[in-house]
Amino acid sequence: MDKDAISSDNNKKLYCLNLFKKMCYGIGSDVLDMQEIYNEDGAISAVEIEYSSGFTKLVNVYGDSPMAMVLDIIKQGHLGSRRSIMKKITIIINGDSASVEEKGNLAQVDRLTGLALLAQRIRSEYRMSDKIIDKQINRAVSRSFAEQYVTGDD
Repeated sequence: MDKDAISSDNNKKLYCLNLFKKMCYGIGSDVLDMQEIYNEDGAISAVEIEYSSGFTKLVNVYGDSPMAMVLDIIKQGHLGSRRSIMKKITIIINGDSASVEEKGNLAQVDRLTGLALLAQRIRSEYRMSDKIIDKQINRAVSRSFAEQYVTGDD
């Protein structure tokens, strides 16, 4: 591609990227920023997505049309799913106490710490396999179990 064609393609991609950023900010997604990355020819070849969790994702858009670029960002950046990206945390259990090595979403850290302590206590008090205990805990915190409990179904 010659420089004029690259420049024209970059302008179209930047236009779409800026509109898409506004959409992400407007709906309150967990995207903090999106930054285009250029290759040695000066063409936009990737987009780096920065999430509110601090996580970043590099999406390859080399050779994409402007609309295909947006589609790749949505798919590869998991922006069209309900799945959210969380910061990795490590829960350290020492007897009846626990500590968290990395900060994450505070409500999630509290919930995970509580579940980890519950699992540790059950393991120490009952003679069941870890697999059975984990299965019961996962069932107890599942949406379907909670809905049954609220509606009174058994």
